[in-house]
Amino acid sequence: MSIELDFSGSDPTAVFGGFVEAGKCHAMIVDVINRENDIEVSYEVLAHEIEGQVGKKFRDWMRKSGKGASRARDFALATGLVKMDFFITGKESGKKKYGIDFPAAKGQTICTTLVASEYNGKTSNKIEFDFTDPRSPAADEYPKDAEFLTDGVAAGDDEDEDDGETPF
Repeated sequence: MSIELDFSGSDPTAVFGGFVEAGKCHAMIVDVINRENDIEVSYEVLAHEIEGQVGKKFRDWMRKSGKGASRARDFALATGLVKMDFFITGKESGKKKYGIDFPAAKGQTICTTLVASEYNGKTSNKIEFDFTDPRSPAADEYPKDAEFLTDGVAAGDDEDEDDGETPF
């Protein structure tokens, strides 16, 4: 009996390059997939504090609602999708939902820290709660690949672009 695999929204030829060790790294966003309750982001390591990690890929998920949505907010800020004014203005006007074009982050880079996480007896590494713009002074402590220090998109803070609905 065959089982159908559904690759809608993902690349069936993508190969994840092995387990990425925990530690500070500079990574490129290679894919962003909208899921029902979360956003799945695939990354490729550009620089890592542990030798042999460059080129490996990993995934992380961000919740779209509740307290977990703060990780998605931090991701949007670090990748330049929006500026903090976007959230400040929204909060002041009583806004609860924010439309952000997360797939526009493809090709952007972030600095982050991977930490070991155990679930059901299996260990994997996930992003700690830090998404840092690699060009900011806060990223000085991270290894970086200078070739990939890209400019952020810095979009999304235009009220005309936001209809108040969440597009994901």
